Amino acid sequence: MKEPINLAFCKSVESHLAHARFKHVFSIVTEQRTYYLVADSESEMVNWVDKLCTVCGFRRTDDNNSSGNVHVAGFTKVLEL
Repeated sequence: MKEPINLAFCKSVESHLAHARFKHVFSIVTEQRTYYLVADSESEMVNWVDKLCTVCGFRRTDDNNSSGNVHVAGFTKVLEL
């Protein structure tokens, strides 16, 4: 059995990642490594990403690449000062 992902060390979550073989790819970036996950549908991916962001205390940031074809929704921690 694989070890669980420790979300206490999560730095960001990215959705709608481009991949040649899989369609609904998102990632969880931690201090140690980046985990790539694949959902069965876009709605399932969005649901996972929303739940991860809630647990990790993230807010949405949107980025487009220079070609405008790939949309990456990143999520970064909201820090309370």
